[in-house]
Amino acid sequence: MILLVSQEKVQITMLNYKHCILLFLLLVSATECFSQRNSLKLGVLGAAAGDFSIAVEQIIHTTHSVNYTVGYWNNKNSLINLDYFFPEGRDLWFRDKSTGWHGAVEMRNYFNIGTDLKKKLFYWGPYFRLWKADLLLNDFISNDFITNQQLFDVDAKIKGIGFGVQFGYHVLLTNRLWLDFYFMGFGVDFASMKATYNAFGVDQFDYSLIENDVKETFSHQAKFIKSNVHIQHSSESLLIDLPVTLPVIRAGINIAYVLD
Repeated sequence: MILLVSQEKVQITMLNYKHCILLFLLLVSATECFSQRNSLKLGVLGAAAGDFSIAVEQIIHTTHSVNYTVGYWNNKNSLINLDYFFPEGRDLWFRDKSTGWHGAVEMRNYFNIGTDLKKKLFYWGPYFRLWKADLLLNDFISNDFITNQQLFDVDAKIKGIGFGVQFGYHVLLTNRLWLDFYFMGFGVDFASMKATYNAFGVDQFDYSLIENDVKETFSHQAKFIKSNVHIQHSSESLLIDLPVTLPVIRAGINIAYVLD
């Protein structure tokens, strides 16, 4: 879950995603040479929202490991209604299948707490992640200039990179099976969103009439977005360019199986 709490103007420059992916693959290859034990993990908590992830953790020392995660998200596979996460008071919802992917690298440092050291393993460490989402939405807008509600197709593309510190806890069920709880993950994401509004069923529309409404849609939960959003409109559509910094809290559960 991402929480928007800041109210300051933010200017960000997105990194080249091809370079990020290349770095991710190089890190995986490098640790293969030093790994002593591997485990394969499946995400449990995120599956309820249509997010399916897989991870590999490579032990490179008795108290150190590297954890790699990749995941794919599809709103059609969600068991919960994701429309509830849109701003209150706005008629905004998913109109079609929306997808996304994410990847992360964590450097984990373990320390044991408790009387049974084999079954209680706490860890902490820095993480780096990158993600992307393509959203297909609908938005109903009405104001003093529009007598009836007008339906708009909204196509949004969001991408971001982030880093922070993660804390977690292992519960060993057997010698090969354990649960990985990661919690108290605090970090920051640098994201960029580009979206297009197109009036549905209308040949000609004055998009300047909805500029303020669109700003309110994205500033409802985070007022600082209103000062950052850049809007351009033509006779065919309204375009949004929104750079933003997102404070992030990471949490989840993985079920892990030791491979060797």
